[in-house]
Amino acid sequence: MSIKITELETTRYRTSYQKDQRGNRQRIRTPYKAKRKVKAVEGGKRFAHFFIDALIFGFLTIPFDYALSFIDYQPQTLGLSLSMSYFPSYLLYALYYFIFESISQSTPGKMLTNTLVINEYGQKPSRNELIVRSLIRLVPFEAFSCLSERGWHDRWSKTWVISKEENQKIQAALNKHKEMMSPKTENGEKEHYTQQIS
Repeated sequence: MSIKITELETTRYRTSYQKDQRGNRQRIRTPYKAKRKVKAVEGGKRFAHFFIDALIFGFLTIPFDYALSFIDYQPQTLGLSLSMSYFPSYLLYALYYFIFESISQSTPGKMLTNTLVINEYGQKPSRNELIVRSLIRLVPFEAFSCLSERGWHDRWSKTWVISKEENQKIQAALNKHKEMMSPKTENGEKEHYTQQIS
């Protein structure tokens, strides 16, 4: 059974004090289970992703803009509003993120900062999750939401942007959870019993 990365547990310690038989005060560290906090990439790095990807996207769309220069693409001529005249560029912008993140879980900006995208189960996001994630980027002022812990396109698509180091820790925690939940001991006992009777 899959577990969300926000539900993974970790061992923490709380400090308490008690007196021994002689009345001396002793410090005791008591372990307890707590939810593991996912360390999402935020603030400066998210802005760096946006800035780098915007530059690369602009460079990649030069041929597209050059092709449009040969067409009378005035909104009035085509009977389009000003916002609709930019619609192809909006789609290309969403497509840029979808293609890169579906191939490598990263965009060029994320690759330079050793970060990647995962879903809420610590896996590579599905095609539908990435479509939702990419389209939400077109919401006005959405980029400013990334200055907080998670942007709108992260929250609404149930995805996370994390460092590769954090991803290794999450995968280790997920593997540990699977080992604890798997009926390994029970199966081992059955195999041992079968070998004894045969």
